[in-house]
Amino acid sequence: TITGAGTVADPYKVKNLGIVEAKLAADAVTTVKIKDANVTDAKLDKANIPLSGFGAATGDVALGDNKLTGVKNPESDQDAATKKYVDDLQDGRIRLGNSLGKAAAVQLNGDATMANDGKVTVSGIDGKTVDLSTAPTDGQVLKWDNSANKWIAGNDEAGLTPTTSQTANYTVLASQETVFISAASGDVTVTLPAAVNGKKVVVKKTDTSEVNKLIVQGASGANIDGEGSISTSVPYQGWVLQSDGTNWFIIGHI
Repeated sequence: TITGAGTVADPYKVKNLGIVEAKLAADAVTTVKIKDANVTDAKLDKANIPLSGFGAATGDVALGDNKLTGVKNPESDQDAATKKYVDDLQDGRIRLGNSLGKAAAVQLNGDATMANDGKVTVSGIDGKTVDLSTAPTDGQVLKWDNSANKWIAGNDEAGLTPTTSQTANYTVLASQETVFISAASGDVTVTLPAAVNGKKVVVKKTDTSEVNKLIVQGASGANIDGEGSISTSVPYQGWVLQSDGTNWFIIGHI
């Protein structure tokens, strides 16, 4: 029986706001008792209904080209990550697996550094300087220069012909063994490479002039048999020179 204000006419009605939570039995209002399409946006307090109050999604969730904001930094493997969190991790770092099998941010330092554009700069190898102040040319490799105590660009011994023929002043490359010099047009000065212990260089005059000189000198103050330079104007004459790591010595005449 429905009694009280608002029940004196047919059809009987319940007074507005007359049914409050205290007057409803537990589980009294079921889905089948709510008329279809009657729960509208206007009747839902959506601003106060948290997403956590709903069940887990059973399909893809489209955000309609909108952003998901206010996301906490990830803690578990499947947590979402914000742009800032990822940007901070990638600032000059790479990701490497650690002892726990997790990807950890590692900052490249020491002999090698990496910029945000992915460019890796190598300034040394095992603490030894890499000097590319002289730009390498096609086919050259990184080689150890013992006298300068650093790595430099040099020719590949396996692919280089160790002889060279010159008609003007010339500095012998560290990888070269024999230098043929024509002084037919005038005096020619040959500068030996840096003195490296055991290094041998053959220098030979190949012209018929008996006036023009072939002059050979050491680099960086290195002497040859105690002298700053040696010379000859005799056609087809030359020397076999070997270094002790500091200076050069004549060990043969040709």
